[in-house]
Amino acid sequence: MLEEFQLEYAAVSKADLTNYKCLPSESINDYTTLLNDGSAVIVIGGEVLCATNATLYLHMQKSALFNKFLTLVKKVTRRYFSLYSDWFYSAKWEYPFIVDPASFEASVKVIYNTVGGGIQWLRPKDKKTVVDRLNKASYVSVRDTRTQAQVQELTSETGLAPDSAFLMSDLVDDDTFAEHVSEKVRLACSEDYIVFQAAPTKVGNSIESVVENLKSVAQKNNKKIILLPIGYASGHDDNEYLVKLSAILDYQHQLLYPLNVWEIMYVIKQSSLFIGTSLHGVITAMAYAKPHVGLNPQIPKLDSFLKDWSLAPFNKCLDMRSAAKILDYVDNECLEKLKENRDRINQSIIENNNKILDIIKEK
Repeated sequence: MLEEFQLEYAAVSKADLTNYKCLPSESINDYTTLLNDGSAVIVIGGEVLCATNATLYLHMQKSALFNKFLTLVKKVTRRYFSLYSDWFYSAKWEYPFIVDPASFEASVKVIYNTVGGGIQWLRPKDKKTVVDRLNKASYVSVRDTRTQAQVQELTSETGLAPDSAFLMSDLVDDDTFAEHVSEKVRLACSEDYIVFQAAPTKVGNSIESVVENLKSVAQKNNKKIILLPIGYASGHDDNEYLVKLSAILDYQHQLLYPLNVWEIMYVIKQSSLFIGTSLHGVITAMAYAKPHVGLNPQIPKLDSFLKDWSLAPFNKCLDMRSAAKILDYVDNECLEKLKENRDRINQSIIENNNKILDIIKEK
Protein backbone atom coordinates (compact mmCIF):
# COMPACT_ATOMS: atom_id res chain seq x y z
CA MET A 1 0.00 0.00 0.00
CA LEU A 2 2.82 2.38 0.80
CA GLU A 3 4.23 1.89 -2.69
CA GLU A 4 0.93 2.17 -4.55
CA PHE A 5 -1.01 4.77 -2.56
CA GLN A 6 -0.53 8.09 -0.86
CA LEU A 7 -1.85 7.84 2.69
CA GLU A 8 -3.47 10.81 4.43
CA TYR A 9 -4.69 10.86 8.02
CA ALA A 10 -7.94 12.57 8.94
CA ALA A 11 -9.98 13.14 12.08
CA VAL A 12 -13.21 14.99 12.82
CA SER A 13 -11.13 18.13 13.32
CA LYS A 14 -7.48 18.94 12.71
CA ALA A 15 -5.33 17.46 15.47
CA ASP A 16 -1.67 17.35 16.43
CA LEU A 17 -0.82 14.71 19.02
CA THR A 18 2.86 14.48 18.12
CA ASN A 19 3.73 15.08 21.79
CA TYR A 20 2.39 11.54 22.31
CA LYS A 21 4.41 10.28 19.31
CA CYS A 22 1.29 10.09 17.15
CA LEU A 23 0.90 11.28 13.58
CA PRO A 24 -0.85 14.63 13.04
CA SER A 25 -4.19 14.56 11.23
CA GLU A 26 -6.20 16.98 9.13
CA SER A 27 -9.91 17.70 9.27
CA ILE A 28 -12.03 15.31 7.23
CA ASN A 29 -13.83 18.38 5.88
CA ASP A 30 -10.67 19.38 3.99
CA TYR A 31 -10.60 16.11 2.10
CA THR A 32 -14.12 16.45 0.72
CA THR A 33 -12.66 18.66 -2.01
CA LEU A 34 -9.07 17.35 -2.21
CA LEU A 35 -9.41 13.68 -3.10
CA ASN A 36 -9.17 12.30 -6.62
CA ASP A 37 -11.53 9.86 -8.28
CA GLY A 38 -10.74 6.31 -7.17
CA SER A 39 -9.61 7.34 -3.71
CA ALA A 40 -10.78 5.44 -0.64
CA VAL A 41 -11.89 6.75 2.74
CA ILE A 42 -11.18 4.08 5.35
CA VAL A 43 -12.97 4.55 8.68
CA ILE A 44 -11.24 2.91 11.63
CA GLY A 45 -11.57 3.14 15.39
CA GLY A 46 -13.63 2.18 18.39
CA GLU A 47 -17.23 3.15 19.00
CA VAL A 48 -17.64 4.99 15.70
CA LEU A 49 -21.24 3.74 15.34
CA CYS A 50 -22.75 6.21 16.09
CA ALA A 51 -20.67 8.88 17.84
CA THR A 52 -22.11 12.38 17.63
CA ASN A 53 -20.29 15.68 17.24
CA ALA A 54 -21.46 16.69 20.72
CA THR A 55 -20.02 13.57 22.38
CA LEU A 56 -16.72 13.80 20.51
CA TYR A 57 -16.39 17.51 21.30
CA LEU A 58 -16.60 16.75 25.04
CA HIS A 59 -13.65 14.37 24.73
CA MET A 60 -11.46 17.00 23.07
CA GLN A 61 -11.23 19.40 26.03
CA LYS A 62 -7.81 19.86 27.63
CA SER A 63 -9.25 20.55 31.08
CA ALA A 64 -11.14 17.88 33.04
CA LEU A 65 -12.95 20.65 34.88
CA PHE A 66 -14.08 22.28 31.64
CA ASN A 67 -15.22 18.87 30.38
CA LYS A 68 -17.44 18.49 33.44
CA PHE A 69 -18.78 22.01 32.92
CA LEU A 70 -19.61 21.29 29.28
CA THR A 71 -21.21 17.97 30.23
CA LEU A 72 -23.54 19.89 32.53
CA VAL A 73 -24.25 22.46 29.82
CA LYS A 74 -25.01 19.66 27.36
CA LYS A 75 -27.44 18.07 29.81
CA VAL A 76 -29.25 21.37 30.45
CA THR A 77 -29.32 22.84 26.95
CA ARG A 78 -29.39 19.61 24.88
CA ARG A 79 -30.33 20.68 21.34
CA TYR A 80 -28.55 24.04 21.62
CA PHE A 81 -25.33 22.37 22.71
CA SER A 82 -25.56 20.03 19.74
CA LEU A 83 -26.04 22.97 17.39
CA TYR A 84 -22.98 24.65 18.90
CA SER A 85 -20.78 21.55 18.64
CA ASP A 86 -21.96 20.95 15.07
CA TRP A 87 -20.81 24.46 14.20
CA PHE A 88 -17.59 24.56 16.23
CA TYR A 89 -16.36 20.97 16.00
CA SER A 90 -17.86 19.04 13.17
CA ALA A 91 -17.67 17.15 9.97
CA LYS A 92 -20.07 18.43 7.34
CA TRP A 93 -22.51 15.73 8.44
CA GLU A 94 -23.91 14.50 11.74
CA TYR A 95 -22.47 11.18 12.98
CA PRO A 96 -19.08 12.20 11.57
CA PHE A 97 -17.61 8.69 11.29
CA ILE A 98 -20.55 7.51 9.18
CA VAL A 99 -19.32 8.90 5.88
CA ASP A 100 -21.57 9.58 2.91
CA PRO A 101 -19.63 9.18 -0.37
CA ALA A 102 -21.87 11.91 -1.80
CA SER A 103 -20.17 14.43 0.53
CA PHE A 104 -17.02 14.22 -1.60
CA GLU A 105 -16.57 15.98 -4.93
CA ALA A 106 -14.63 13.00 -6.29
CA SER A 107 -15.93 9.47 -6.73
CA VAL A 108 -14.58 7.71 -3.62
CA LYS A 109 -15.01 4.34 -1.96
CA VAL A 110 -15.92 4.27 1.74
CA ILE A 111 -14.71 1.31 3.79
CA TYR A 112 -15.19 0.53 7.49
CA ASN A 113 -12.33 -1.43 9.01
CA THR A 114 -13.16 -3.40 12.21
CA VAL A 115 -15.35 -0.69 13.73
CA GLY A 116 -17.44 -0.94 16.88
CA GLY A 117 -20.54 0.60 18.39
CA GLY A 118 -24.21 0.29 17.56
CA ILE A 119 -27.23 1.91 15.96
CA GLN A 120 -30.04 0.52 18.12
CA TRP A 121 -30.51 3.69 20.18
CA LEU A 122 -31.00 6.02 17.22
CA ARG A 123 -34.34 7.63 16.46
CA PRO A 124 -36.03 6.00 13.42
CA LYS A 125 -35.26 8.96 11.14
CA ASP A 126 -31.57 9.06 12.18
CA LYS A 127 -31.27 5.29 11.95
CA LYS A 128 -32.56 5.37 8.37
CA THR A 129 -29.98 8.04 7.50
CA VAL A 130 -27.16 6.01 9.03
CA VAL A 131 -28.24 2.73 7.43
CA ASP A 132 -28.53 4.45 4.04
CA ARG A 133 -24.98 5.78 4.37
CA LEU A 134 -23.58 2.44 5.49
CA ASN A 135 -25.27 0.76 2.53
CA LYS A 136 -23.35 3.09 0.21
CA ALA A 137 -20.08 1.71 1.60
CA SER A 138 -17.98 -0.65 -0.47
CA TYR A 139 -17.30 -2.82 2.57
CA VAL A 140 -18.15 -2.82 6.28
CA SER A 141 -16.14 -4.91 8.74
CA VAL A 142 -16.99 -4.85 12.44
CA ARG A 143 -14.90 -5.95 15.40
CA ASP A 144 -17.36 -8.06 17.44
CA THR A 145 -20.67 -9.89 17.20
CA ARG A 146 -22.36 -7.22 19.35
CA THR A 147 -21.84 -4.68 16.56
CA GLN A 148 -22.45 -7.30 13.87
CA ALA A 149 -25.94 -7.89 15.27
CA GLN A 150 -26.61 -4.15 14.99
CA VAL A 151 -25.85 -4.00 11.27
CA GLN A 152 -27.52 -7.20 10.08
CA GLU A 153 -30.06 -5.21 8.07
CA LEU A 154 -27.35 -3.72 5.84
CA THR A 155 -27.32 -4.68 2.18
CA SER A 156 -23.64 -3.76 1.67
CA GLU A 157 -21.05 -6.47 2.10
CA THR A 158 -20.10 -6.99 5.77
CA GLY A 159 -17.38 -8.91 7.56
CA LEU A 160 -16.32 -9.75 11.10
CA ALA A 161 -12.69 -9.29 12.18
CA PRO A 162 -11.05 -8.28 15.46
CA ASP A 163 -9.61 -4.82 16.01
CA SER A 164 -6.87 -4.11 13.45
CA ALA A 165 -4.61 -2.79 16.24
CA PHE A 166 -3.90 -6.45 17.08
CA LEU A 167 -1.23 -6.44 14.38
CA MET A 168 1.00 -4.30 16.59
CA SER A 169 2.79 -7.45 17.72
CA ASP A 170 3.71 -8.23 14.09
CA LEU A 171 4.50 -4.67 13.02
CA VAL A 172 6.10 -2.91 16.00
CA ASP A 173 9.64 -4.18 16.49
CA ASP A 174 12.19 -3.67 19.26
CA ASP A 175 13.90 -0.86 17.31
CA THR A 176 10.67 1.14 17.40
CA PHE A 177 10.41 0.74 21.15
CA ALA A 178 14.09 1.61 21.55
CA GLU A 179 13.47 4.85 19.68
CA HIS A 180 10.34 5.95 21.53
CA VAL A 181 10.50 4.50 25.06
CA SER A 182 12.34 6.55 27.68
CA GLU A 183 14.98 5.15 30.02
CA LYS A 184 12.70 5.95 32.96
CA VAL A 185 9.96 3.72 31.57
CA ARG A 186 12.42 0.96 30.72
CA LEU A 187 13.75 1.04 34.27
CA ALA A 188 10.22 0.89 35.71
CA CYS A 189 9.55 -2.20 33.59
CA SER A 190 12.74 -4.03 34.53
CA GLU A 191 11.08 -5.80 37.49
CA ASP A 192 8.27 -8.34 37.44
CA TYR A 193 4.95 -6.49 37.65
CA ILE A 194 1.24 -6.40 36.92
CA VAL A 195 -0.49 -3.47 35.24
CA PHE A 196 -3.69 -1.89 36.53
CA GLN A 197 -5.76 0.70 34.65
CA ALA A 198 -9.28 1.98 35.24
CA ALA A 199 -11.60 4.79 34.24
CA PRO A 200 -13.46 6.08 37.32
CA THR A 201 -16.92 5.79 35.74
CA LYS A 202 -16.29 2.21 34.58
CA VAL A 203 -14.37 0.48 37.37
CA GLY A 204 -17.49 -1.01 38.99
CA ASN A 205 -15.91 -1.49 42.43
CA SER A 206 -15.19 0.76 45.37
CA ILE A 207 -11.67 2.11 45.45
CA GLU A 208 -11.12 0.28 48.76
CA SER A 209 -12.09 -3.04 47.15
CA VAL A 210 -9.76 -2.37 44.22
CA VAL A 211 -6.86 -1.62 46.57
CA GLU A 212 -7.51 -4.72 48.69
CA ASN A 213 -7.69 -7.11 45.74
CA LEU A 214 -4.90 -5.48 43.75
CA LYS A 215 -2.60 -5.76 46.74
CA SER A 216 -3.69 -9.37 47.24
CA VAL A 217 -2.81 -10.53 43.69
CA ALA A 218 0.51 -8.67 43.76
CA GLN A 219 1.59 -10.06 47.14
CA LYS A 220 0.50 -13.59 46.33
CA ASN A 221 2.53 -13.61 43.11
CA ASN A 222 5.44 -11.52 44.39
CA LYS A 223 5.06 -8.76 41.82
CA LYS A 224 5.04 -5.00 41.98
CA ILE A 225 2.18 -2.93 40.58
CA ILE A 226 2.29 -0.36 37.79
CA LEU A 227 -0.67 2.00 37.62
CA LEU A 228 -1.10 2.93 33.97
CA PRO A 229 -3.53 5.60 32.75
CA ILE A 230 -4.55 4.86 29.16
CA GLY A 231 -7.54 7.13 28.59
CA TYR A 232 -6.04 10.59 28.12
CA ALA A 233 -9.02 12.15 26.33
CA SER A 234 -11.11 14.53 28.38
CA GLY A 235 -13.87 12.70 30.22
CA HIS A 236 -11.92 9.46 30.63
CA ASP A 237 -9.93 10.64 33.68
CA ASP A 238 -7.85 7.49 34.25
CA ASN A 239 -5.04 9.47 35.84
CA GLU A 240 -7.36 11.35 38.20
CA TYR A 241 -8.65 8.02 39.55
CA LEU A 242 -5.26 6.32 39.72
CA VAL A 243 -3.73 9.24 41.64
CA LYS A 244 -6.39 8.71 44.32
CA LEU A 245 -5.79 4.97 44.29
CA SER A 246 -2.04 5.44 44.57
CA ALA A 247 -2.50 7.59 47.68
CA ILE A 248 -4.08 4.70 49.62
CA LEU A 249 -2.26 1.72 48.07
CA ASP A 250 0.23 0.66 50.75
CA TYR A 251 2.25 -1.69 48.54
CA GLN A 252 5.16 -1.35 46.14
CA HIS A 253 3.79 0.43 43.08
CA GLN A 254 4.51 3.11 40.52
CA LEU A 255 2.20 5.48 38.63
CA LEU A 256 3.44 6.13 35.08
CA TYR A 257 2.01 9.30 33.53
CA PRO A 258 2.15 10.93 31.06
CA LEU A 259 3.48 8.48 28.49
CA ASN A 260 3.47 8.43 24.71
CA VAL A 261 1.52 5.75 22.85
CA TRP A 262 4.59 3.52 22.37
CA GLU A 263 5.42 3.65 26.07
CA ILE A 264 1.89 2.62 27.01
CA MET A 265 2.20 -0.36 24.66
CA TYR A 266 5.63 -1.21 26.05
CA VAL A 267 4.46 -1.21 29.69
CA ILE A 268 1.71 -3.70 28.84
CA LYS A 269 3.98 -5.78 26.58
CA GLN A 270 6.53 -6.29 29.37
CA SER A 271 3.98 -7.09 32.10
CA SER A 272 2.87 -10.38 33.62
CA LEU A 273 -0.80 -9.40 33.77
CA PHE A 274 -3.04 -6.55 32.61
CA ILE A 275 -6.19 -5.65 34.54
CA GLY A 276 -8.30 -2.76 33.27
CA THR A 277 -11.43 -1.22 31.81
CA SER A 278 -9.73 -0.13 28.57
CA LEU A 279 -10.55 -2.27 25.54
CA HIS A 280 -7.33 -1.23 23.83
CA GLY A 281 -5.39 -2.04 26.98
CA VAL A 282 -6.84 -5.55 26.78
CA ILE A 283 -6.18 -5.70 23.03
CA THR A 284 -2.52 -4.74 23.61
CA ALA A 285 -2.17 -7.47 26.24
CA MET A 286 -3.78 -10.01 23.90
CA ALA A 287 -1.55 -8.88 21.03
CA TYR A 288 1.52 -9.69 23.10
CA ALA A 289 -0.02 -12.91 24.47
CA LYS A 290 -0.23 -11.63 28.04
CA PRO A 291 -2.78 -12.71 30.66
CA HIS A 292 -5.51 -10.09 30.79
CA VAL A 293 -8.65 -9.18 32.69
CA GLY A 294 -11.42 -6.96 31.39
CA LEU A 295 -12.62 -5.29 34.54
CA ASN A 296 -16.36 -4.92 35.20
CA PRO A 297 -18.97 -7.15 33.47
CA GLN A 298 -21.11 -4.04 32.95
CA ILE A 299 -18.93 -2.76 30.07
CA PRO A 300 -20.69 -4.30 27.02
CA LYS A 301 -18.08 -3.49 24.36
CA LEU A 302 -15.27 -4.98 26.45
CA ASP A 303 -17.21 -8.06 27.54
CA SER A 304 -18.43 -8.76 24.02
CA PHE A 305 -14.96 -8.45 22.54
CA LEU A 306 -13.46 -10.85 25.08
CA LYS A 307 -16.22 -13.40 24.49
CA ASP A 308 -15.61 -13.24 20.75
CA TRP A 309 -11.81 -13.28 20.64
CA SER A 310 -10.17 -14.32 23.91
CA LEU A 311 -10.03 -17.74 25.56
CA ALA A 312 -10.89 -19.09 29.02
CA PRO A 313 -10.42 -17.92 31.72
CA PHE A 314 -9.91 -14.49 30.14
CA ASN A 315 -12.92 -14.50 27.82
CA LYS A 316 -15.33 -12.45 29.90
CA CYS A 317 -15.19 -9.39 32.12
CA LEU A 318 -14.71 -9.98 35.84
CA ASP A 319 -15.17 -8.01 39.02
CA MET A 320 -12.06 -7.08 40.98
CA ARG A 321 -12.34 -9.96 43.44
CA SER A 322 -12.35 -12.54 40.64
CA ALA A 323 -9.60 -10.66 38.78
CA ALA A 324 -7.32 -11.06 41.79
CA LYS A 325 -7.41 -14.85 41.34
CA ILE A 326 -6.71 -14.94 37.61
CA LEU A 327 -2.98 -15.80 37.83
CA ASP A 328 -3.91 -19.04 39.63
CA TYR A 329 -4.90 -20.34 36.19
CA VAL A 330 -1.77 -19.24 34.35
CA ASP A 331 0.93 -21.81 33.54
CA ASN A 332 3.18 -22.53 30.56
CA GLU A 333 0.38 -24.29 28.70
CA CYS A 334 -1.89 -21.29 29.20
CA LEU A 335 0.77 -18.88 27.93
CA GLU A 336 1.31 -21.02 24.84
CA LYS A 337 -2.43 -21.00 24.13
CA LEU A 338 -2.43 -17.20 24.39
CA LYS A 339 0.27 -17.08 21.70
CA GLU A 340 -1.65 -19.47 19.47
CA ASN A 341 -4.80 -17.40 19.89
CA ARG A 342 -2.89 -14.22 19.05
CA ASP A 343 -1.50 -15.78 15.88
CA ARG A 344 -4.97 -16.96 14.84
CA ILE A 345 -6.39 -13.48 15.37
CA ASN A 346 -3.58 -11.82 13.43
CA GLN A 347 -4.18 -14.12 10.49
CA SER A 348 -7.88 -13.20 10.40
CA ILE A 349 -6.98 -9.49 10.43
CA ILE A 350 -4.52 -9.97 7.56
CA GLU A 351 -7.24 -11.74 5.56
CA ASN A 352 -9.65 -8.86 6.25
CA ASN A 353 -7.00 -6.29 5.28
CA ASN A 354 -6.27 -8.15 2.04
CA LYS A 355 -9.96 -8.07 1.21
CA ILE A 356 -10.00 -4.29 1.80
CA LEU A 357 -6.95 -3.90 -0.44
CA ASP A 358 -8.64 -5.84 -3.22
CA ILE A 359 -11.72 -3.62 -2.96
CA ILE A 360 -9.58 -0.46 -3.11
CA LYS A 361 -7.81 -1.73 -6.23
CA GLU A 362 -11.04 -2.62 -8.04
CA LYS A 363 -11.72 -0.34 -11.00
